[in-house]
Amino acid sequence: MKAETCLNLCEIEEYSAIYPVISNVKEKIIFDRIYVGSYFCDELFLNTNYHHLKTLLDKISNSYKVTLVIPIFCQKNLKKGKELLIRLIETYHHMIDEITVNDYGILRWLSCFNSNHSEQPYTAYMKNIKINMGRLFFKDYRDPRYEKYFERNWKPKSFTEYLETSIQEYQINEIEIDVTHMLIDLSEVPDCIIGIHTPYTYMTTGKICEFASMFQPVQKKLRPNIDCSKECLKSVIEYEVDQERKWFRIGRTIYFENNCIKISNYDDSIKNDEQNMTEISVRLIYFPINELISYIKGENE
Repeated sequence: MKAETCLNLCEIEEYSAIYPVISNVKEKIIFDRIYVGSYFCDELFLNTNYHHLKTLLDKISNSYKVTLVIPIFCQKNLKKGKELLIRLIETYHHMIDEITVNDYGILRWLSCFNSNHSEQPYTAYMKNIKINMGRLFFKDYRDPRYEKYFERNWKPKSFTEYLETSIQEYQINEIEIDVTHMLIDLSEVPDCIIGIHTPYTYMTTGKICEFASMFQPVQKKLRPNIDCSKECLKSVIEYEVDQERKWFRIGRTIYFENNCIKISNYDDSIKNDEQNMTEISVRLIYFPINELISYIKGENE
């Protein structure tokens, strides 16, 4: 098994704590790829200061590879989202070598850039970009409160012939999954890189943002896809659900802690039959919630 560790800055990359958080992570794990953008929120993706983010990454190191993560765009943001994506690739093509998408619409649109008959702008840059299928493609049930279900040896239900066909048709470089159970079975893994999100699993997400509603009048609260000022970057909600694991809400998404994959020890990181995993390339995509919370608590004490 080949394994590498990556750092996921999506959903938090403009937070004021990001530099000390990255510095803290660097003391614990070695990573050479960073994921930026958003999995869950098109408003955050559209309003991120990418120039500021690049300056920050250059300050840490100018050698990181970057995967740009694209959320599912609502209809009002679709055109702006596509235009921004092309501008980002044109501007930062020397850094961004992968795009992670989370819906078939954008996946099919991006596949046009690989067509010999494409009339899309900046085709030369786009043809060099690898495409990943993001975590929102994979809809396995996820709730650790159902203990008997959670303790099963999990084989992702999306690992089907249709997925294999999509991987070949769209020339997919990586598929990304969350660890929805205690154990993960990759014996029928598709022929591509497997990105595994750790140490938190996203449990649920949606188009209604509690944070964006904070300063709205009553009649406009809790509406889907409303414009915002990135209030989510200023707050993290911690839930008291059980004593076994931590639960957080960042933006539109709720996460639960799931430490069945160990970042620091690759030999024990995936519990499965080694004979079936000799040719698998695995990425552990580390989301630094713990480091973020520690910094926030330390700042407020």
